Amino acid sequence: MTKFSRSGWIVLSLVWLAFLLWQFLSYRHERGLIEETVHQQAQSVASALTGGIRSHRRLGRFVQFQLSVILDALASTPDVLAVEILNAEQESIVSAGEVGRLRSDEPLIPGGSWQPSGYRLVERVTIEPSTSAESGGSFGPGVGGFGQGRGGFGQGRVEGENESFETLRREGGEIVAVLLLDRRRADALLTGAIWSHFVTAVAGGLVLLGLGLAWRGNLKLIAERNRSELLRLEAQHYRDMGQSAAGLAHETRNPLGTIRGWGERLASTDSDAETRKQQASLLVEECDRVTARINEFLTFTKPYQPQPDRVDLGELIAELSMLLEPDLESKSLKLLFSNEATSTSIRADRELLRQALFNLVQNAIQASPDGGDVEIRQVSGTNETCRIEVADRGSGVPADKAPSLFTPYFTTRASGTGLGLAIVRKIAVAQGWSATYSDRDGEGSVFALEGVEYAE
Repeated sequence: MTKFSRSGWIVLSLVWLAFLLWQFLSYRHERGLIEETVHQQAQSVASALTGGIRSHRRLGRFVQFQLSVILDALASTPDVLAVEILNAEQESIVSAGEVGRLRSDEPLIPGGSWQPSGYRLVERVTIEPSTSAESGGSFGPGVGGFGQGRGGFGQGRVEGENESFETLRREGGEIVAVLLLDRRRADALLTGAIWSHFVTAVAGGLVLLGLGLAWRGNLKLIAERNRSELLRLEAQHYRDMGQSAAGLAHETRNPLGTIRGWGERLASTDSDAETRKQQASLLVEECDRVTARINEFLTFTKPYQPQPDRVDLGELIAELSMLLEPDLESKSLKLLFSNEATSTSIRADRELLRQALFNLVQNAIQASPDGGDVEIRQVSGTNETCRIEVADRGSGVPADKAPSLFTPYFTTRASGTGLGLAIVRKIAVAQGWSATYSDRDGEGSVFALEGVEYAE
């Protein structure tokens, strides 16, 4: 596993952990909302119940009956399992529902708590002592008779409970209301939330796993493509070297033959000094020609090791204009520079870029008619790159010869060496660019360096 692959899996793992944390926090939030809803529901029921108790100042058997009816009605609702009212000694006064579920060893501390049997809410209510105006006996016998008429409370239970009510009525005190709500609906909602977030987390993990596998596959594909590209470039290099060697042999064979012929003539003839001087000059010229070809060959074959730096393209073109001024003036040409990009500051090896542009501009000068112009354009490309174009108004290149333009020792001019454009392409490849050719609208040629990055 490569370094980039390990880094990618680590990043995806961290993203999944963050996703899991998000799902966990979302679940906790939902759980809090569900529990708060149950608590508010229990609080509403308890508040209504304790408010009714406080509103009855005269506690007696009739109020007990009313509370019993109210508690039975509450216990019959789907969400209330049991309800009970106790005195300060935690003795039951009145109750309804599944009271057995309320029995617990835990102390009755005011507030809500989740029990295995449901959600329990405990409320303590303080009853104020009755005043003298409220202590009349109009309810005593009547209530007793009412209790006997109803008969629903059994005599012993009614009298016992009347004593508690009578004590609370006369002396005041504290009662405890205990409410037990069914938790099954809340548990179902919580279970649904758990499964929802679990499935979401697993799905997110599978998506990230798929992305990781796809990214790994892309890395392998890119590696294979890079390997194929390296092999292609290596094959191209050996092919260029072979063509260069063949071209060098061809270019040096004729000068060497000439040198050999003139050497033999100098050795075998008794010509005068002036004639020998001319023949010697021809030998020197042919030797210089061979030397020039060898130097060009060495320039092409030497490996380039670019050292990219910030380069101002405008300044570099100004230098080239001064350097090529004699060639431009000999054909009454003008070197123009137009900038259609966002900046003239680019990242490149200055000397290699200078050599490439020199070759392109020199070719453009040689191809241009007298009195015209050679144009260098900087055009914005894609992915924060630009394209540097060198355009002329020459006769262009035939379509069947265009694919061979950057091949070593291929030339369309009788005086050309065929290495200028090959060197341009090699410089471009060394810096991660590409060298291209296209016909110019109207007439002429456009050679370009594409993929040149802007300087940061």
